Amino acid sequence: MKASQIVEAVLFASDAPLQAEEIARADESLDEDTVQEAIEDLRTLYDESERAFQILELGEGYQILTRSEYAPYLERFD
Repeated sequence: MKASQIVEAVLFASDAPLQAEEIARADESLDEDTVQEAIEDLRTLYDESERAFQILELGEGYQILTRSEYAPYLERFD
Protein backbone atom coordinates (compact mmCIF):
# COMPACT_ATOMS: atom_id res chain seq x y z
CA MET A 1 0.00 0.00 0.00
CA LYS A 2 1.08 3.55 -0.67
CA ALA A 3 1.38 5.97 2.24
CA SER A 4 -1.29 8.19 0.68
CA GLN A 5 -3.73 5.26 0.57
CA ILE A 6 -3.19 4.47 4.23
CA VAL A 7 -3.53 8.13 5.23
CA GLU A 8 -6.69 8.49 3.14
CA ALA A 9 -8.24 5.37 4.69
CA VAL A 10 -7.49 6.53 8.22
CA LEU A 11 -8.84 10.04 7.61
CA PHE A 12 -11.93 8.71 5.86
CA ALA A 13 -12.73 6.38 8.76
CA SER A 14 -12.32 9.04 11.44
CA ASP A 15 -15.17 11.30 12.51
CA ALA A 16 -12.77 13.71 14.23
CA PRO A 17 -9.61 15.56 13.15
CA LEU A 18 -6.42 13.53 13.53
CA GLN A 19 -2.89 14.80 14.10
CA ALA A 20 -0.10 13.58 11.82
CA GLU A 21 1.45 11.60 14.68
CA GLU A 22 -1.86 9.81 15.27
CA ILE A 23 -2.18 8.92 11.59
CA ALA A 24 1.41 7.67 11.55
CA ARG A 25 0.50 5.01 14.14
CA ALA A 26 -1.56 3.22 11.48
CA ASP A 27 1.52 1.62 9.91
CA GLU A 28 5.18 1.19 10.84
CA SER A 29 6.22 2.63 7.46
CA LEU A 30 4.69 6.01 8.35
CA ASP A 31 6.19 8.94 10.23
CA GLU A 32 4.94 12.51 10.58
CA ASP A 33 6.87 13.75 7.52
CA THR A 34 5.51 10.94 5.36
CA VAL A 35 1.99 11.68 6.56
CA GLN A 36 2.40 15.38 5.77
CA GLU A 37 3.65 14.55 2.25
CA ALA A 38 0.75 12.15 1.72
CA ILE A 39 -1.74 14.79 2.83
CA GLU A 40 -0.30 17.30 0.36
CA ASP A 41 -0.42 14.68 -2.42
CA LEU A 42 -4.05 13.91 -1.59
CA ARG A 43 -4.98 17.59 -1.49
CA THR A 44 -3.48 18.06 -4.94
CA LEU A 45 -5.25 14.97 -6.27
CA TYR A 46 -8.61 16.09 -4.86
CA ASP A 47 -8.21 19.59 -6.31
CA GLU A 48 -7.12 18.38 -9.74
CA SER A 49 -9.90 15.83 -9.98
CA GLU A 50 -12.47 18.34 -8.66
CA ARG A 51 -13.64 16.09 -5.84
CA ALA A 52 -16.55 17.19 -3.66
CA PHE A 53 -14.39 16.78 -0.57
CA GLN A 54 -11.07 18.07 0.74
CA ILE A 55 -8.64 17.62 3.58
CA LEU A 56 -8.83 20.50 6.01
CA GLU A 57 -6.56 21.32 8.90
CA LEU A 58 -8.69 21.87 11.97
CA GLY A 59 -6.77 22.93 15.03
CA GLU A 60 -3.73 20.70 14.95
CA GLY A 61 -5.45 17.84 13.13
CA TYR A 62 -6.67 16.88 9.66
CA GLN A 63 -10.09 15.77 8.52
CA ILE A 64 -11.78 14.92 5.22
CA LEU A 65 -14.81 17.16 4.78
CA THR A 66 -17.23 18.07 2.01
CA ARG A 67 -16.34 21.32 0.25
CA SER A 68 -18.44 24.27 1.41
CA GLU A 69 -19.86 24.91 -2.06
CA TYR A 70 -21.83 21.67 -1.72
CA ALA A 71 -23.60 22.83 1.46
CA PRO A 72 -26.86 23.75 -0.35
CA TYR A 73 -27.14 20.21 -1.73
CA LEU A 74 -26.44 18.65 1.64
CA GLU A 75 -28.96 20.91 3.38
CA ARG A 76 -31.58 19.92 0.83
CA PHE A 77 -30.72 16.25 1.26
CA ASP A 78 -30.89 16.48 5.04
